[in-house]
Amino acid sequence: MNFGKELKKLWHLDENITFLNHGSFGATPKSVLEAVSKWQIELEKEPVEFFMTRYFDLVRQLADRLGRIVGSIGDSIVFLENATTGINTVLKSLIFDFKNNDEILYTNHIYPAARNSVNYFCEKTGGKPVEVFIPYPLTDTALIIDIIQKSLTSKTKILLIDHIFYTGGIIVPLKEIIDICRKNGTYVLVDGAHAPGMIELNLDELQADWYTGNCHKWMFSPKGCAFLWTRKDLQELTKPLSTSLFHNQGYCKEFDWTGTKNPAVWLALNEAIDFIENFGLKNIQQNNHDLLVKAIRIVSEISQIEFLTPANYFGSITAFELPISLKIDSETTHNLRDVFYKEYKIEIPFIHFNDKIWFRFSSQIYNEPDDYIKLAEAVNSFCKDKK
Repeated sequence: MNFGKELKKLWHLDENITFLNHGSFGATPKSVLEAVSKWQIELEKEPVEFFMTRYFDLVRQLADRLGRIVGSIGDSIVFLENATTGINTVLKSLIFDFKNNDEILYTNHIYPAARNSVNYFCEKTGGKPVEVFIPYPLTDTALIIDIIQKSLTSKTKILLIDHIFYTGGIIVPLKEIIDICRKNGTYVLVDGAHAPGMIELNLDELQADWYTGNCHKWMFSPKGCAFLWTRKDLQELTKPLSTSLFHNQGYCKEFDWTGTKNPAVWLALNEAIDFIENFGLKNIQQNNHDLLVKAIRIVSEISQIEFLTPANYFGSITAFELPISLKIDSETTHNLRDVFYKEYKIEIPFIHFNDKIWFRFSSQIYNEPDDYIKLAEAVNSFCKDKK
C-alpha cells in the first residue's frame, strides 16, 4: 500500500495547507462524512421505528466492533461525545465515594480541560488535587513509573493519567502504573484521547478502572464520537452525566440512551473502521510511526534543535522546543499558530508547557517527508526574523 500526498484527496483538507496537526481534532475522510448523512437519512425515514426497534442493536453491534480493535468486549464499552465527557462522567460517578482530603493525582502533562474538571470536582467534594512533575524531553519512561509510585499515598483515591501525553506525544507505560496503583488501592482513570487508532490497544489486558478515548482523532470518525471503557466490577457505580429512561437498568442501557440525540456520528464509526481496514490498522500505525521517526530526524537536522527523547517512545505525534525567547502564554501560542498558518501555509499547534514554547507535529498517511522539510525551513525562517 502506497501512502503519501496522493491520499489527501480522500479528505476535504485544503490542498494549499501542509496539515501537520492531526492530533487536535483529527480529520474525517470524505467517505465517513458521507456515511453521517446516510445514517441521518436512514433515521429520518422512520424515526420511531429506528429508535424503538433498531437503535440499541446498532449501537451494541458497533461497540462489539470497536471492542475488537481496542481489545475488549462490547459490553464494557459505551459511547460518548469526547474524552473530556468521559473524565467528567467518572468523576461525577465517584462524588459520593469521595471523602474530604482524598487526593486526585495527575501529572503536569494533563490536558487543560481535564485539569479544570479535577479542580472543579475537588472544590465540590473537599478533595485535594495533587500535580506531579514529569520532565520533557524524557530519556527513559521508567522515570514516569518511579515518579508516580513515589507520589502515591494512602489518601490517593484516583490517578488520572494520559495514555499519550498531549504535550509531546510520549506513550506512557500504563500497565506498570496500573498494577502499582491497584496495590495501593488507587483507582486509575486513563485519558486515552490520542491512543485509539494511533497505537495498539488491549484494554482487557491493561485493566485500568476506566479508560476513555476519542475516535475522531486517530480512528477517522466524525467529531463527537468517543467511548468509555469500564471495568466490570465498577459498571454499576458508573453513571452517565444525564439520568434518563433506563436509570439503574444496566451500564450499557443507561449510557446508550441518555435522551434523544442524533446517533449518526456514532454509527458512522462503522465506515471509519471500514476505512481503516481498507489500509490495515497495523499498516497505518507502522507507516505513521516510521514517518514520524524520519520527521524527527529531518526537523532536528535542518533546524539544529537537539532532540533527546528516544523515537520509540512516540506513536504519531511529537514536539520540539521553539528555540527563541517569547512570552510564554496562550496568546503567544495562538498567535504563533496563526503566523504559521497564514504566512507559511502550515497547520501545527504551539503549546506553552514547562516554561517553554513547543511546536508539535503529527504524521498521517497523507503526509510525506517533504512536509517536514517545509516545517523545519519555516521554523528557521521565523526564528531568524525574530532574532
